[in-house]
Amino acid sequence: MISDVHSNLPALEAVLESIEAVGPEEIWCLGDVVGYGAQPDECTAIVRERCAVSLNGNHDLAVTGAIDAATFSETARAAVRQASQLMDVREAFRQRLGRKPNALKLLDELFVNPYVTAARAARVLGVSGPTARHAIALLQEEGVLGEMTGRSWGRVYLARPILQILEARG
Repeated sequence: MISDVHSNLPALEAVLESIEAVGPEEIWCLGDVVGYGAQPDECTAIVRERCAVSLNGNHDLAVTGAIDAATFSETARAAVRQASQLMDVREAFRQRLGRKPNALKLLDELFVNPYVTAARAARVLGVSGPTARHAIALLQEEGVLGEMTGRSWGRVYLARPILQILEARG
């Protein structure tokens, strides 16, 4: 049994790796897959794939609007808002990008780290520099990325819409 993942993908992956080493018949999730961390979609997808049973926790219910987060602590309410906003912005960008696999994969990476260079994009995507720059250009066209250095070389791109959600207070 696992619970209280709270969008912490590295922790979820580590726990599942440890559990798999034991070889259980089933893995159950007792809820609160989302909240606090920056990767609610990834955690939700992994729990859906790997857990035979997954209950909804109060954070999961609040993010979907099934319950009101008014009784949560301010920190928990902020986490619910942030998780909802991250999920909404990711879905909106995914819809706009359509079937562009490199751009979609790079978009997902931006939810881990909203800064990217062409070299990092090439490593993450496992592609050439020109292909990575094309994925970056697609993300720029959709308003996901903006170049921040003003240089023609050594450029750094920022996913400002994602960073704004991550940095928002309350």
